[in-house]
Amino acid sequence: MVYLLRAAKRGLLRQRFGRASGPHNGLCAGDLVDALQFLLREVGVVDRGQVVEDLLRERRELDAVTRESLWAALAGLATGKRISAVGKAVETVVAENALINGWEAGIVEEFVGHGIGTKMHMPPDVLNYNVRGIQARLKPGMVLAVEPMLTRGDIASQTDDDEWTVRTVDGRDAAHWEHSIAIMADGVSVLTARDGGVAGLSPYGVTPISLD
Repeated sequence: MVYLLRAAKRGLLRQRFGRASGPHNGLCAGDLVDALQFLLREVGVVDRGQVVEDLLRERRELDAVTRESLWAALAGLATGKRISAVGKAVETVVAENALINGWEAGIVEEFVGHGIGTKMHMPPDVLNYNVRGIQARLKPGMVLAVEPMLTRGDIASQTDDDEWTVRTVDGRDAAHWEHSIAIMADGVSVLTARDGGVAGLSPYGVTPISLD
């Protein structure tokens, strides 16, 4: 956008409109749209604009897949018997969306969900992917932080010198959604959702317990 505005100041708009853009020259909003389209064409950045649009689309898709995998995992915990319901749900959502979007998100394995209670991070680990072997059985009283992390490229990551910031090694985008869910004898409640998880779980036929 800065490049386009600088181009306008150099007079490219005058070639088309006979006047420069600005707040006091009488141009209306429609003129501005026409001006930007003209600049995109004349300056030769149409392809560049398409690249930006493709990037935004891929980011929206990645965010949507990650969010969907979170709620599918929470619904899996509401109806399942073991923590492995999370990994199964995330992998299913990723595979289904790969067919829709034409690309498959990577599931980060280095960082996983966890139990939460008297400490921020407690057992058991809540994996976002399937593994061999039997995982922990769900029990009333458990509170689990479910947090799928997906990438647009490779799942390898690296931590910055601040020992907090984590980046993908290949520089591709990553997305992370998280909620904490309480497992109770008669159902579940999403503790970090304002409505307890009503809206997010309803597509899966799950009604969370109200704690009000």
